Amino acid sequence: MTNTTGHPQPTNQTITGPYGFPAPVPMSPVPMSPVPMGPKPMSPVPMGPRPMSPRPTDPTSAPPQAADPGRGLGIVGLVLAPFTGLIGAILAFVALRRSSRAGFRNRPALAGVIIGLLVTVLTVTMIIVGVAAIGGVVHACRELGPGQHVVNGVTYTCG
Repeated sequence: MTNTTGHPQPTNQTITGPYGFPAPVPMSPVPMSPVPMGPKPMSPVPMGPRPMSPRPTDPTSAPPQAADPGRGLGIVGLVLAPFTGLIGAILAFVALRRSSRAGFRNRPALAGVIIGLLVTVLTVTMIIVGVAAIGGVVHACRELGPGQHVVNGVTYTCG
């Protein structure tokens, strides 16, 4: 059927092929691009690793442990304790407190506290002994005067 312009008028009838099924739609004369153009549509499924399904609860297994909040600082305190003494001991003590409040045992922090305090005590002891020795020499030189002196088998050179 044609309309008033002489063009065929569209009908609502479907074209049927053999055996009463709809006929295949003819291909477009313009070849399709193998690469899709334009922005990609958003995927309704989030990308990335999928979460694992929860495991059945086992009453004999322990719950997963959280990370020890003082472990890293405890290791830093342990490394610094032999060289800086008091600073390493303070850092390790802070780490030990953080770990104990969270319910963890932090052995590196405990070792850092012990080593840091020992180094501090030894350093203070060496300073006291050194100052006393220098003070004794200065006192002996004041009494003896300038020159070389031998007292009880010890030679003092006073200037």
